[in-house]
Amino acid sequence: MKTKSFPRFSYLLVTVTVFAIASLTRAGTVFFDFNSDPTTSGQLQLFGNAQWVASGGVGAATNTSDGYLSLTESVNSQNGEVIFSDFDNGQVVQAFSFTAMVKIGDGTGTPADGISIAYVRANDPILTNPTGGWSGIQVGPGVGGAMEEGSTTGISVGFDSYNNGSGDVEGLDIRVDGQLVLLNPMPTLNGTCGDPASIQTGPIDPNNPGSGDLLCWAPLSVVLDTNGVLNVSYKNTLILSNYQTAYFPSPGRLVMGARTGGLNELQYVDNISITTIAAAIALVGSASGFADGFSITINDSGSSVIDTTKPITLQLNGTSVSATSVQKNGGATTISYHGFPVLHPPGSSNQVSVSAKDTNNNTISGTRSFITPLYTVIPPGDSVPSSSVNLTKPGFRIRPYQSTAVQPNSLAWTEDQLAGLHGTNNADLTTATDGGYIDYTDVINFNIDSTGAGSGNFTPDGPFPGIPGANGLNGDSSMEVLTFLQFPAAGVYQMGVNSDDGFRVTEGKNPKDRFALNLGEYDGGRGPTDTPFYMVVQQAGIYPFRLIWENGDGELPGNGAGCEWFTVQPDGTKILINDPSPTNTTGIKAFYSGPQLPAYVSRVTPPPNATGARPDIVSVQLTDAGTQVNTNSIALSLNGSPDSPTITRNGGVTTVNLTPVIILPPGSTNTASLRWSDNGTPVLTSTDSWTFVVVAYKTLPTDLASAIGSGDSTKPGFTVQASQVDNTSGNTENNNVAAESQLAGLYGPNIATLSGAGWLSNDLFAVTTYINWDRVANDGTAGPENGNFTSANGYPSQPLPGITGGGGGAAFESVAEGVETYVEFPTATFYQMGVNSDDNFRVTITESAPPAVLTISGPTNTALGCLSMSKLPGEEDGGRAVYGAPPPITPLTAPIVYMTPGGIDDPGPYPNVTGKIALLDRTASARPRKSPAR
Repeated sequence: MKTKSFPRFSYLLVTVTVFAIASLTRAGTVFFDFNSDPTTSGQLQLFGNAQWVASGGVGAATNTSDGYLSLTESVNSQNGEVIFSDFDNGQVVQAFSFTAMVKIGDGTGTPADGISIAYVRANDPILTNPTGGWSGIQVGPGVGGAMEEGSTTGISVGFDSYNNGSGDVEGLDIRVDGQLVLLNPMPTLNGTCGDPASIQTGPIDPNNPGSGDLLCWAPLSVVLDTNGVLNVSYKNTLILSNYQTAYFPSPGRLVMGARTGGLNELQYVDNISITTIAAAIALVGSASGFADGFSITINDSGSSVIDTTKPITLQLNGTSVSATSVQKNGGATTISYHGFPVLHPPGSSNQVSVSAKDTNNNTISGTRSFITPLYTVIPPGDSVPSSSVNLTKPGFRIRPYQSTAVQPNSLAWTEDQLAGLHGTNNADLTTATDGGYIDYTDVINFNIDSTGAGSGNFTPDGPFPGIPGANGLNGDSSMEVLTFLQFPAAGVYQMGVNSDDGFRVTEGKNPKDRFALNLGEYDGGRGPTDTPFYMVVQQAGIYPFRLIWENGDGELPGNGAGCEWFTVQPDGTKILINDPSPTNTTGIKAFYSGPQLPAYVSRVTPPPNATGARPDIVSVQLTDAGTQVNTNSIALSLNGSPDSPTITRNGGVTTVNLTPVIILPPGSTNTASLRWSDNGTPVLTSTDSWTFVVVAYKTLPTDLASAIGSGDSTKPGFTVQASQVDNTSGNTENNNVAAESQLAGLYGPNIATLSGAGWLSNDLFAVTTYINWDRVANDGTAGPENGNFTSANGYPSQPLPGITGGGGGAAFESVAEGVETYVEFPTATFYQMGVNSDDNFRVTITESAPPAVLTISGPTNTALGCLSMSKLPGEEDGGRAVYGAPPPITPLTAPIVYMTPGGIDDPGPYPNVTGKIALLDRTASARPRKSPAR
C-alpha cells in the first residue's frame, strides 16, 4: 500500500469530473495497490469474508505479487466489509472521489447480491459496532444489513445485482441518509467487460465456474463534489451524470460492503484511490424534527470551531425562535428548539435557518428542511387517578406464553397465541400470583441466551420470566406486559423498544383493547434492533400501557431473542423504563398495581388493515373486566349500512357476528364500524371504525357443477398420478411448468414403483382417505412429521403413492404427483381451501387436464418470431440437464421452428433451421385424459 497526503490543493484526474475547490480547502489522497497486506498499514479494517489475496490483481500478467481484495467469493451467504480510516482527522468532508478496478461475476446464472461504496457519518452504526455486522439498510427478515444497498447515514452508491421485486432493479441504487433517491437499471446479467449495462465484468466460465478466469478488471469511479453533485462512471462509461443529491457534509468515513445470499458472484477490488476534500470552515449539517420543534447540527472543521458563547440565531418557517438547548459534543454543536404545547402536523415539511460564529469570528449559516415525524397524542382522559395506583409496587405484570405451534413472526398470531388459540401454554407460571401474571419489579431488559455477552443497548441482560417452560423450549413464544407509566410532565416523549423479534406498545383506557392507541411496533422477524417512536403527553399523569413481544420458531443458538423497553432523552441517552438507579432522575417510572380497567374489545375479525380477509363474516369479541359490556348498546355496521348482527354472551365474553347480505366482492376494500358502551360510572362509550381488504378469491363456474349426490359414494378419495425420474444428471426444477412436464413424460422414463397399495393401472393410484403426505412416511427417516396434521393431533402422515426411493441418484427427489378428484360442496357459500407444501403446487378446476407444456396454433415448419430459450425463473442454477444438455444460462434468442408433429421420426423434408431453435414434438401421439379437477 502506498500513501501520500497533500497539505494544500491537489488535482485528481478522473474520467467523469474534476473537483472545483475553494483555495483554502484541504485535500488528501490515499492509494491501495494491495501488493502487500493492507491491514498492516492501519488505513483500513476488514470484516466478514473480506480478505487480502496476495496475487492475481490487475497487474498480475507482469507482476506475480500484484494482489487484490476479495470481498466475496462466488459462494452463497458471504459478506465482506471494509472500513477505511478517517483520513481527515474528524474534519467535515465536503467531497470525495473513489476510483478502483473491480472484477464481478462468475457466480450463479442470476447473480446476487452486489457491492456498495458509501461515505457514512461519524455516528453510523457500521462504525460504532463494526464487529456486530453491517448495520445498514434492511431488506427483509433475517438480513441484518444489505451490503449492496449501503448504509443508513451519509451517501451510498450501490451496485445491486439482484432484483428483489416491489420496484427494485438490477443496477445502481443511490441513497441519502438511508432513503432511496434513485434507481438506475443495469439489466444485463453476466454481460461483457465493455457492457456498462451489466454489473458483471464478463460471462460465467462453464469449464471452471467461480474462478473468474473469463472476467476482466473494469474501472469504477464515484465522485461527489462540494455542491453535493454525484457522478458515477463504470467500464469507462458515465452511467450517472451530474446528479444533484440532498447530501449535507459531515465528518465520517468511507466504507465498502458486498454480499451474496441464496445466489452468488465473486466481488473483487484492486487499485483503490481515494481523495477527500475537507471543509475550510465549519458547516451546517442536517436538521431533525420533533413534534414540537427541531434540532440542527453544525460540524466543526479544522480550526473553525463553533463558539457556543456567542449568539446563535434561529428561524422556524420564517419566524424567529430561541434555542431551547445548545450542546457541544466533540466537533458537533447541536441546537434544539421545543415549542410545546404548539405541535407541527405529523409528516409536515418545515424549514429552519441557523446562524452562529466560530472562534475565528467567521459567520456559519445555513438553511435546512426537515419533516415532522409521526407521533401519537395521548388523551388526558386516559389517565388514572394517582391515588388508585400503588406507588410502593414499581414494575410490571408479565404473562409469558410458549407453545409448540410455529410462530410465523406475526403480531396478529401473537395476539391469538396469548388468547390461547395456538396450543397449551408451556411457560413456567409457578411465580405467577397476580391473576396469571408474574409481578416483576425490575426493568424490561431480557435476553434468551443467558450464556451470551448480551444483546441490545443495555447489558448485562436478565432472563425472560417463565421461558423456557416445561418443555425446555424458547422458540414460538410470546410475552404480554401490563403496567402503569408515570409521566412527570406534559411534553413530547420518545420511547423505544429493542426487540428480537416483533413487538407492539399500546396505550388506552384499557391498553388490551384492539383499538387502543398503537404507539410503536415491529411486525416481523429480526435480530436485536431499535424501533423508536414519539408520543405527546398533553397532561402529566399515570397512564395504562401494554407491551406484547414474540419470538419466532427455532431454538438456540440459531434463534436468539431479546427485548428492551426504554425512553430516549433529548441528548440521545437511552434510559430503561423503571430504571431503579438513584441517578435516574429523567426516566419513566412503572407500577404494576393499579385500578381495575374497563371492558375492552378483545378480538376483531378481520383485523384492522387486514388484507386477504374473508368476504362472508365480520366478528367482534368484547370481554368484561372492571366493568361489563352493555349488550343493548352494541351496534355493528358494514360500509355505512346499518345491519342486525347476532349477539351472544357467554360468561364475561360477548361475541358480535355480522354476515353480509351479499358476499363481499373479491379484492374489495370495506369499512366496518362498532359502537358499544359499558356499565361503568361514568358510562364509557366507544366508537371505532376500521378497514380491511377482501381476499382475491375465485368464483367457481356453475356450468361445471353436477347435482349433489351424483358422485359415486362407494369410491371416496382421489386418483393420483405418480411420477419420479432419474435425477443423476440434476434434479427437476421447482416450478409448476416442470411438474406438468414431468407428469406428461417429458423428463424421461417414470421410475416410480407402479404397484402396491392403492395401485390401479399404469401410473395411477387410488387414495381413499385424505392428502396428508410426508416423506418420513415413505423412507422411514427419523425427522419429525411436517405440516399441520400429524400423529400428535390424530392425523398420522401418509406415504406419497408410488415413491419408494428406488431410482436415480437420490432416494427421494425429482418427484411429481398429479391429484384428480370431484369435490362436493354441500352449500353455496364462501369456502377457504389451503395446501401446505414442500415444494410447489397448483390447484385448478377444469373438465380436462391442462396441456403438458406448450400449445402452438398455426402452420408447422414455419418460423414463429423471435423467442428466448433459457432456464425458467426459480429453476436451480443452470437448470436440469434434460437428455444430456442443460438449458443455456445466458438466454439464447432466435426464431423458433415448430417441426412437423412426426417429431424425430418424421421422414422430412425438414425446413432450414440454421440459426433457429428447432422444436421437436416428441408427444404427438399423447392424448391428455379427461379430468374434472387437478
